[in-house]
Amino acid sequence: MDPREREALASLRLSWAPTADDLWHSQGALHVPGFNDRALDEVMSAFADAGREPQSSPLGVVVQGPAGSGKTHLLGQVRERVQAADGFFFVVELLDATSFWESTRSSILRSLGRPAAGRETQLKELLYQLCSVAHVSRVDRKAIIGDDPLTPEVLTTFVNALRKADPATVGQTRHTLRALVLLGAADFDVQDVGEAYLTSSEDVDDSGRRTWSIGVSTLTPQECVRDISWLVALAGPAVLAVDQIDTLLAQGADRADPTRTVGSADTTDNNDLEHVAHGLMSIRQNMRRTAAVVACLPTAWTSIRSRATATVSDRFRVTAPLQALPSADVGRAILERRFTASYRAVDFTPPYPS
Repeated sequence: MDPREREALASLRLSWAPTADDLWHSQGALHVPGFNDRALDEVMSAFADAGREPQSSPLGVVVQGPAGSGKTHLLGQVRERVQAADGFFFVVELLDATSFWESTRSSILRSLGRPAAGRETQLKELLYQLCSVAHVSRVDRKAIIGDDPLTPEVLTTFVNALRKADPATVGQTRHTLRALVLLGAADFDVQDVGEAYLTSSEDVDDSGRRTWSIGVSTLTPQECVRDISWLVALAGPAVLAVDQIDTLLAQGADRADPTRTVGSADTTDNNDLEHVAHGLMSIRQNMRRTAAVVACLPTAWTSIRSRATATVSDRFRVTAPLQALPSADVGRAILERRFTASYRAVDFTPPYPS
């Protein structure tokens, strides 16, 4: 083996445990068609249902499978397809069971800062689409989406124009709408005013709030998520993905009895289950045009369904469990795609793909 081949092999980095950040990277180079396609179709069907119902949300989807079966990779595929269809994608990372809505709010705000299909961020895409609904001028639109300096007069004109398009929604969410526009501004001081409102923080000078006609937020995290969802629904359908809840429920099991595992007969702190289940159940009530997707181990969903609020299972449909590597050919194709991506990064052409 010559030094160039050794260098190429040394460049291989194979990660079989993708993180939430990996969801936002392009999946095309690594995806193998035919792997977990039925579950992917179920999720995209729910997304299509969300697009048809402007005032409500469809049944959510539970994607369950053992560790290593590709749940997080599947969510990355969902993200690509949703954004390609002019939708919005949010991924929720639960910090602890008792702060479901705080975690959801912070996760949605982080997701708004992630890239969109055709723009720098999903927030910019959202504001662009809302400008189209409001029929504001091209000059004002550039200021609203953060490309040009924003003025209080332009912001007020935009809010009033959007209110004419949907008086009920904007009447309820007008301060959250102002805050989202401020969050997308180019000026960091202006961003701080918007962020303070959305996170109910008081660490902002009152003069900034007066300038932008926005006060101290009295919204709960759940109400903030509701407002953002209603505004997103004016622009298009969305998917809210809840990933990696297994670790959270396992922590509850450890507190209840360190010798047991999630999903066994008498496991898991029931309070944790109730908090998570109530949050999942409330997504459909609080959000519009949003398909909720829960990715978890089968034992985690069994715990939620059997020991938590009974009605949570009525608000989700469950896909057939994901299977790890249905054939040797699929396994070989996955390896070849991952190897090819690594080799391409160091400008190496292998004698054969694997």
